[in-house]
Amino acid sequence: MKHTWRVTLILAGLFLACQLLGLALLYNSFSIMVDEFGNPVIANQETVLGPPPAIQGPEMLVFFLSSIALGTVFILLVIRSRRFGIWKGFFFFTAFMTIWVSLSVLIQPLIALAIAAVAAWLKVRAKSVLIHNLTEPFLYSGIALILVPALSVPWALALLAIISVYDYWAVFRSKHMVTMAKGLQKSMVFAGLSIPYSKSGKVEASYGKGRKPRKGEAYEKEEISTAGLGGGDITFPLLFTGAVLQSLALSGIPKASAFLLTLILPAVLTVTLVIMLMKASKGKFYPAMPVLSAGCLAGYLLILAASWMI
Repeated sequence: MKHTWRVTLILAGLFLACQLLGLALLYNSFSIMVDEFGNPVIANQETVLGPPPAIQGPEMLVFFLSSIALGTVFILLVIRSRRFGIWKGFFFFTAFMTIWVSLSVLIQPLIALAIAAVAAWLKVRAKSVLIHNLTEPFLYSGIALILVPALSVPWALALLAIISVYDYWAVFRSKHMVTMAKGLQKSMVFAGLSIPYSKSGKVEASYGKGRKPRKGEAYEKEEISTAGLGGGDITFPLLFTGAVLQSLALSGIPKASAFLLTLILPAVLTVTLVIMLMKASKGKFYPAMPVLSAGCLAGYLLILAASWMI
């Protein structure tokens, strides 16, 4: 087993929270309308950043893959040059914008902007495990609110397939994903869920710090392990889940029923994640996307079976 049961369940619970929050915000961000020909269409609300992307299908797939390639090169250059200040600035901006998008669905945009700015600043500066992980669901929800309107289920499945192959190659072949994970961990600023814990299983409160010795006690640095899940491993399943939700709503299923059916996906994905962590070995890196993509497909098939019974 890769981590202790306690840490595994915390990581799985945070992953589920990311999926559920993103799904709930997506549910509140669109409505079903009828076009001039009487066909149902999705009407997505504009985010605080403006209307949904105009590109669709293959263009969106090219955009995703190009963004991943550029992001990978950028991070590797930052790690190699050790210019982590550039990375922290980029991360602050991205976290601020996506958290702002999420919060604006729930509260007034100006209030959301202030909270998002503080949350992003704390993510970069505070090195708090609690702050980092509790703000992560809003970050990925914001990405979903921006990008899901441009995705259909077939193209989302194609994206999952390509990302799964890339993830496998990047971890086991080129191994640059491992280099990125280790490098960003040194910067104390990274995208994804991350839970540092001691050998005894106690979760640490801050990144980069172990237990301080008591007065009169000889100092002995305690070994700290980290349970983590990359941002992509959260984002891509959420994008697929959002595409499924909108597809079900377009098929004629009432919106509320479509939402309840779509909840099958986060449940299946969370179970899939727990099983993956149970089977994995401690201290080794594994590509999560191939496994999570299989969970997406299994959950989608369950949803289709359930929808046929309605």
